[in-house]
Amino acid sequence: MSEAQKIFCIGLGKTGTKTLANVLTKSGRKHSTGPVKEGLFWYRSDQLKNLKKITDSFDSFDDYPYPLIYQHLRREYPQAVFVLTTRQSSSEWADSVIDHHMRFGPSDAQLMTFGFYPLARDRNWLCEFYEKHNQEVIDYFGSNENFFILDWENPETIKDFSNKARLNIDADQISAKNTKSDQDAQRVVLKHLANKRPGAALMYAKQHPSSEQLMNMVARYADQPVRSKIRKALRRRHKL
Repeated sequence: MSEAQKIFCIGLGKTGTKTLANVLTKSGRKHSTGPVKEGLFWYRSDQLKNLKKITDSFDSFDDYPYPLIYQHLRREYPQAVFVLTTRQSSSEWADSVIDHHMRFGPSDAQLMTFGFYPLARDRNWLCEFYEKHNQEVIDYFGSNENFFILDWENPETIKDFSNKARLNIDADQISAKNTKSDQDAQRVVLKHLANKRPGAALMYAKQHPSSEQLMNMVARYADQPVRSKIRKALRRRHKL
């Protein structure tokens, strides 16, 4: 693998893309995450030419819109390396996406990625979306020597990719980034309330293991007419 080759992560969000970004950055690559919102807008509005300045300027890439435009990227950069990050199952991935939605609420990026705001009731659709994307990518690249499937729970795939990409990484020392455990549940609830999303706070609290504690917090803050109390609570938690 040439040192000059670009590396595109084309795995869907919530498949360890942030972990890969961290590895690539530490390996000395000039890395770009996204631009998510702008990139998805350019993709949906057929303006991918606006992305070229970014893809020409960096060495490696992760997050959206790259997973959705891999065919375009291969035409633009035929010698580039493409990495499909995966989870153990589509079910695991769908649960992670739904949890992310519960924590952060709906966004333009979600709408432009999936065509709708993913909710728990759309879990089966999400599983199909994940499986379809991965299969189409695998069918498209086939046995191309510059295509890799990377599963962070499978040391062999990490070793294969790191050796050929000359990244010098130890599979046993890699820790996943942006995981559910990284998020402070109370802070998530308070952020939803501060942004006038009591419904999002309620739905997140109900599905969390610490549901009773979080529900009490929602009841305590949701009816406050002034958001300053919520902001103060957020500042206090930030100092902890």
